[in-house]
Amino acid sequence: MTRQNRKPLTGEDRDRVRARVLEMHSAGATRARMAAEIGRHPSMVDRLLAEAGVPRRKNAPALTGSAREAARSRLAQMKGAKATRAQMAAETGLSRTTVDRLLREAGVTRTNAPSLTGAARREEGDRLLERYSSGVPQAQLAAETGRYQGTVSLLISEARQRRDSRTKSAS
Repeated sequence: MTRQNRKPLTGEDRDRVRARVLEMHSAGATRARMAAEIGRHPSMVDRLLAEAGVPRRKNAPALTGSAREAARSRLAQMKGAKATRAQMAAETGLSRTTVDRLLREAGVTRTNAPSLTGAARREEGDRLLERYSSGVPQAQLAAETGRYQGTVSLLISEARQRRDSRTKSAS
């Protein structure tokens, strides 16, 4: 990363930037994000936080042995109860990536819905578009169909394009 501002940070300017870094740190911003925000190198963020008495964040301890097995089991139960990845992460304190990894290890797929091709894909998209147009949120449609929300969004978009294309050719 290149420094965007080579002027030394002193006095009131340093106090103001340190306060901003502390605010971002409290909000959970990453070191890189804070550095980009203040236009300084990440090591400056480290120095400003150290000056304020903030200890460096540590990585979460490794999840091993029986604790890992318990987490896999708990996540599989939550997935069976239709919990979303975000809900599982929030409840367990694990990252979404770790939730995905543990679910894969437990043999749980992220979706149980069959893949769609051809006419079945078009029909599903049309059905989702109709429900979405009537006010049902995409997240709810995803939960009901067992599909990713991104897949639901794509199916709706494809159905909308087909509908608009039919409307254009009819006029």
